[in-house]
Amino acid sequence: MGYVYFPILKTTDAELKAYEHLDIYVKEKILPIFELTRSRKSSKNVDRSIYKRLDKIEELCKDSPFILDLSIDSQLTNDQIKNILNSPKGGFPEWINLITELKNKNLKVIPVIHYNPYFLDDVATEITELQKISKYLAFRVDIDDPDIISYLQEIQKSCSLSNVILILDAKFIDCRRFASDASEVFDSTLQNLISVFGYKKFLGVLCAFSCFPDSVTKYGNDKYGHFLRLEKSTFISLKQRYGQFINIYPSDYASVHPIRYDTAGGQWIPRIDFFDDRFAYYYRFRREDGGYVVAAQMTIQDKNYIPIKEFQVWADDEINIASKGNPNGSNPSHWISCRVNSYISRNVVEFKDEVQMTLLDNQDQR
Repeated sequence: MGYVYFPILKTTDAELKAYEHLDIYVKEKILPIFELTRSRKSSKNVDRSIYKRLDKIEELCKDSPFILDLSIDSQLTNDQIKNILNSPKGGFPEWINLITELKNKNLKVIPVIHYNPYFLDDVATEITELQKISKYLAFRVDIDDPDIISYLQEIQKSCSLSNVILILDAKFIDCRRFASDASEVFDSTLQNLISVFGYKKFLGVLCAFSCFPDSVTKYGNDKYGHFLRLEKSTFISLKQRYGQFINIYPSDYASVHPIRYDTAGGQWIPRIDFFDDRFAYYYRFRREDGGYVVAAQMTIQDKNYIPIKEFQVWADDEINIASKGNPNGSNPSHWISCRVNSYISRNVVEFKDEVQMTLLDNQDQR
């Protein structure tokens, strides 16, 4: 199977819903990186167990490979996640047990290597155990970590980097920067990777970040605005400069701001987002001004709104339905799902002719 895009998706209701409604063609072209979060609190789930989220992943990814990581966002983590990450002794046994459980359910999980520089023997044990479960592994690291190369040199002692997907995570980069400026965030690390490890050493290198703001009105007015899809232009720039040396692929946060904030009690205004090949756009109207219905109508009338024709896009269907006066969702979560669904679908169309990462479909080859 050839994968052309690698979205990072937190396992929130909105992002999982966006994935669930992707066309089958799109799902076959992406390798999602699920960042496991706590679940929604309820009377029957007071501890917000991660297993509720894992059950949903199992439902959505029965036959599809996916990368699994753990969220460290204070707004989305819980004691279960903290316990896994804070128990490196013996090779991160809680993480190994979790991945083993998923493997025993015949899920095609590609686990992230969790790294602790003070427990290198345990990291080596972890990698050895993970390789018994999955041929492929992933390693995610902040791009501003000065010790990236030394981490990878340690990892290389326990596994072949040709089976590792390296995720260089820059979190948020303001879209008002040029692609050349954003590329510079990754430049020194990519150059060091080539210098130390040679050409095409990794299965894939993902230069991931999001330019989607925490507030869209920073780039427009109260009712309308647009801003550059910096993720796309940065990937193109990096691939042109490094593609002959590194297996580089597009990855980002799928039009979601990478940092979560506590919004309890905050006001929200109905908004619909859409994309063309260069920009993100939004229409935003208060309820007394027509809310989602008017936002959808304005979206459809916008000359920049050109629905994808290659396959059905759920988000476009939802916009069309809303424009006729009866939206299927009247809360931000539903329309975040639509935005993410639309963004992922468009990226697959735009990147489908790029070099594709090929994985063995069946990881039971052992």
